Amino acid sequence: LETHAQDAFVQMTGLTMTMPFQRKEPQRFAKYSSDPLNGIATYPLCLHVLLLGGTEIPLRIMKRRRGFERRQVGPVSYYFHPGSSDEELDPLVFVHGIGIGLLTYVPLIDGLLQTKRPIYLPEIPYVCGFRPWQSSDAVLQPSVVTSTMVAMMASHGHLHAGWMGHSYGTSWLSSDMQSAPGT
Repeated sequence: LETHAQDAFVQMTGLTMTMPFQRKEPQRFAKYSSDPLNGIATYPLCLHVLLLGGTEIPLRIMKRRRGFERRQVGPVSYYFHPGSSDEELDPLVFVHGIGIGLLTYVPLIDGLLQTKRPIYLPEIPYVCGFRPWQSSDAVLQPSVVTSTMVAMMASHGHLHAGWMGHSYGTSWLSSDMQSAPGT
């Protein structure tokens, strides 16, 4: 669209201009390790290791202490908490956004635990910052997202859930609601 507008402007005014910025094709997904830092294409390995160790290890410890189990279905790892209510309640599914993963949502997750409902917390590793080994090929297609989320819930005997998402997580929820509206 921008190229079309530029061409129309040049044609209308007769001016030829050199663009100060070269046109770049958009990346397929946002990833912190793809952002340039002072002209460097990627961050140093020690920074990746430090941030991964500073986010992943505390997250796993906190989730285990809160009663979550880490599980995997297909290409997606997730945390599951069975809930603490005597009655059968529909679970809550929270899908995080772009950032450092679930660690920033600990206060929200603690609030969700107070509902006593089962909780699912899928991880989207390719939007978690500082994971340089995740390629753009790791981005899941909408049909894979839907089948993964349905399989995740079905493995615990749940057919319906309350859905919550933040930022990029809402795209997963949108895909699920369009492909499997009854969940």
